[in-house]
Amino acid sequence: MNNPNHNQYFEIRIDGHLSPERSRIFNGLELNELANGETLICGNFRDQPQLFGILIQIRDMGVPLLSVNIVGLITKPSKEF
Repeated sequence: MNNPNHNQYFEIRIDGHLSPERSRIFNGLELNELANGETLICGNFRDQPQLFGILIQIRDMGVPLLSVNIVGLITKPSKEF
């Protein structure tokens, strides 16, 4: 994940749905509220520090983290949060 020309697309699954106020910290990422009460947070991350920053915010909110999955490598320029 250290190559500046590559991004990795992640799906982060958390327990519960977020209020609009809490959702704002994920600006630039896609949030999908699932029928089972979970939320899927998806997006491109340029490096691990950027990913860990989001994971720390989730931890600080006290929201249970269920999973973090790498979905794919993005090699062309893409929207980053």
